[in-house]
Amino acid sequence: MSKFFIAGVAFLFVFITNSNAQVIDTLAIDTFAKVNRLDEVEVRALHSNMVTRRFPATVYAVNASSNDIILPVNINESLNKIPAIYAHTGTFNTSRITMRGIGTRSLYGTRKINALFNDIPLTSGEGDTFIDDIDLQFVDRMEVVGGPTAGIYGPALGGTLLLYSAPVAKQNSFLLNTGVGSYGTFQNSFRADLSKGLSALSVKYKNVSSDGYRDNNTYNRHSALINYNHKGPKSSWSFLALFTDVKADIPSSVDSASFANNPRAAATTWAKTRGRENTQRLLAGVTHQYKFNDQLSAFTTLYGLYKKSVEVRPFNFMNEDDKSGGVKLYMQKKFSKVEGLTVTPGISAFFERYQPSLFENIGGVGEKGSKIADNVENIYQANAFLIAGYAPDLKNFITISLNLNKFGFNDKNIFTSGAVQRYNHAVNFSPRISASRQLVLNHFVFASLSHGLSYPSMQEIIYPDGTINDNVNPEKAWSFEAGFKGTQLLKELRYTVSAYYMPVSDLIVPERIAEDTYVGKNVGKSRHTGFEISVEKADPLLNASSWFYVADYRLVYNRQSNKFGDFLENGVNYQGNNLPGVPENRMFALVNFRVKRWFFVEPEIYLNGETPMNDSNTKFYNSYSVGNIRFGYIFEKNRWNLRLSAAINNLTDEKYASMILINAPAAGNRPPRYYYPAMPRNYAIALSFGFKG
Repeated sequence: MSKFFIAGVAFLFVFITNSNAQVIDTLAIDTFAKVNRLDEVEVRALHSNMVTRRFPATVYAVNASSNDIILPVNINESLNKIPAIYAHTGTFNTSRITMRGIGTRSLYGTRKINALFNDIPLTSGEGDTFIDDIDLQFVDRMEVVGGPTAGIYGPALGGTLLLYSAPVAKQNSFLLNTGVGSYGTFQNSFRADLSKGLSALSVKYKNVSSDGYRDNNTYNRHSALINYNHKGPKSSWSFLALFTDVKADIPSSVDSASFANNPRAAATTWAKTRGRENTQRLLAGVTHQYKFNDQLSAFTTLYGLYKKSVEVRPFNFMNEDDKSGGVKLYMQKKFSKVEGLTVTPGISAFFERYQPSLFENIGGVGEKGSKIADNVENIYQANAFLIAGYAPDLKNFITISLNLNKFGFNDKNIFTSGAVQRYNHAVNFSPRISASRQLVLNHFVFASLSHGLSYPSMQEIIYPDGTINDNVNPEKAWSFEAGFKGTQLLKELRYTVSAYYMPVSDLIVPERIAEDTYVGKNVGKSRHTGFEISVEKADPLLNASSWFYVADYRLVYNRQSNKFGDFLENGVNYQGNNLPGVPENRMFALVNFRVKRWFFVEPEIYLNGETPMNDSNTKFYNSYSVGNIRFGYIFEKNRWNLRLSAAINNLTDEKYASMILINAPAAGNRPPRYYYPAMPRNYAIALSFGFKG
């Protein structure tokens, strides 16, 4: 870790944030994974529109600029710029997202958080969330609600990630992007918007391909998004369809010797079998809003998802066929006799049919053999919710939400013609109450109390012989949170400061009983406490009074303490140990410099603290810092625009692991494989050309 680099950036950031910065010009900021923020941005969480400073919870609302032309291959890197989230990116197609220390025990994917795209769930019936395949250029806006939101979005302990596509332009336009980066990385995209009368259509396409930094690491993704809107005086429709086709090799994790001496190497067994995956997904949904009058509106969303996947692994071939769909209905009622009162009742139902099958990998060399397993699993989840919000004036707001949730599934082993195995859990009740109050003009205090739960996955409760352990209970927790937020601090800062405490009971821990087989069990408790702070320039869109000025800056700091409570496993007491996989301290800082309205230079830095790697806390991964810098030129004339951008990532060539596999076992005589090596210093350049009619 370069101490000089860290000290220099920290000094620069402190100097800028404590000086009387120049006001800036009105312009679109074009950067790599740049997050643009609006001072009075409204959040849509809780099914209501409210400016962030009045919202009675820790919610981070950010706009991802559609003009960004140098982007990461997936969305995870951008999520690390938001408090409450820690996104691990092992490879282009291997990642894990945790929120407030929840989800760390999901080894190769994201669980125990909710994610929605235009109110369409990206989370399966048992809690698995797919984010990797969604391109940041398809996302206009992100909202992150930290902590349980079961009273609103269904069960999830960690929190909720809400993604929104860019609104369809009200004028005809097109945009072409092309870019090239290190290790044979290419990105090309196209967007066209058509508008006529009350209807508008947006079509986007993007292709990303890369040779990859590591061996057995090629990646190729095609993705397309169609978004159609029709807005009438009373009835409005919107339709969204997202298609992705991913072909990717899998290098997997490596041991400490390979990480130190040959980080480009793939794991031996995965290289031998040429581990890879081929996945197609089609997500589609339609939303209808009918406005009866100014006090009453009804909303209906129908959606479906189809996934087909083939994965070649050292131990077998896995084929997946997954079909799911659901419906969500809710109404919003305002009461003229009680000003500021809004009531939102609703119901939702979700169904999924998942059919995995396994085939022999003969000799572990990638030769497909006979079928060895074939199952059909049916999953259902139903929610009924009621949200009441009361804002008698601009100084106070209180909201109460109630949720009833029912979850269950059955599994039939087709291969052995076994009996149907069932898991049905009792109806769960999850309430939430939150409030905010203005202390002085533009500054609010807020507090919330909420209940959440996360159901076990099928893999955690189905034994290799096909029987189900229906004694595994959902993880449950109450979350207590309080903080301050506001704008106009020191005349130009917007800030959020919050603290939380969340004790989790019935902690589910996966026990590895074979190289590719885990079973779950309730083993104890964990305690999650933390402190989050976000400080940023409140209004980056004023008139410049100098040829050189600071356009924007941001500082995010997150301190977490995630510890085991009562946790006894195999006779070993882990009480008081840190949960592995999440650093206690994280920081992100960014400064955007401008030269007139044509040039920008933007340095940024990530700092990750020491990270425990196993339950016994005998292994830790050292702290590290990663710095990036972006710069570019913007030319706009009349309805045409041209943008040229370049980036240097990992500026100091830091050698670090971008993802840690916790509790990595030692298979046979091979040492444990904890590490996913990150890319060294790398470069990218891109060109964008657009027209607005």
